Amino acid sequence: MKGPVNAHVHLELPAVPTVAGAGFLPWVRSWIHDRPASRAHAFANAREVAGFGTGGVVDIGNLGVGAAAMAAAGLDGLAFHEVFGFDEPDVADGVADATPHAPYSTHAETVRRIAARGGPWSMHVDEDPAERELLLHGTGPWLDALRVYGRNLDAWRPPGLTPVRWLDRLGVLGPHALLVHCTLTGKDDLELLAERDVSVCICPRSNLHIGGRLPDVRTMLDVGCRVLLGTDSLASAPDLDVRNEVTVLREVFADVPVSRWERALEGDAWAWLARSREARRTLPDRDAGSRRIAPEGP
Repeated sequence: MKGPVNAHVHLELPAVPTVAGAGFLPWVRSWIHDRPASRAHAFANAREVAGFGTGGVVDIGNLGVGAAAMAAAGLDGLAFHEVFGFDEPDVADGVADATPHAPYSTHAETVRRIAARGGPWSMHVDEDPAERELLLHGTGPWLDALRVYGRNLDAWRPPGLTPVRWLDRLGVLGPHALLVHCTLTGKDDLELLAERDVSVCICPRSNLHIGGRLPDVRTMLDVGCRVLLGTDSLASAPDLDVRNEVTVLREVFADVPVSRWERALEGDAWAWLARSREARRTLPDRDAGSRRIAPEGP
């Protein structure tokens, strides 16, 4: 093995002061308008991650610099360009290595088109109660936020489903999917993810910082989910050393063998990366189109 894998990180984001424990929208509003992401941060953070002994990362970015930063630091892994656009079904067209951001910020057709390419993709899912409320009932703070950001909701109707069931109805769940967080995902949906051979990346310290709670990790393990570990960004985690996620998990789940967390950090993570790289390698026209810079909102 080549060291642990940080399966969810945003290398281009620096450490910024953020609201803690108030939920996702207050957290993101506390820093997003300053637009702190930069190429310099991506390269510096990649060097820091490599210095921790991390061997691979799954980087999520908007500036198109992740792959170069990883290569310069000697890190293996994958770099994705996340796309937004709640009312834009074609936002990923022509974007190399596109991945959908989240159910509250990405059009269903965008998710379908990305998954239909047949390569790996990663998405923030079921991270916050407001996300669930939007999809289940079409109400809550995300509805107001989308309107503030000028999104056209005239034709949109809530699916009346949990985030996981919504993705399943889209027909996109499978071994190339990496769902990040799943902080609120219950047993039935976790069983579905295991059945669909979906990988789940949990970011314990980020979840505690943003929402004050951890995912149902024990049920994830009990039902056979493939669990990977990530730090998320320095906007929600104190450092990018993915081994420190295990420290938190061992405190809460003391009866889980250390070998299970080692498997999440290395064995399962490298297996997902190997399968994903092979799938990406076979995709046609990998360099299609130009990249879009993320908007200030979904």
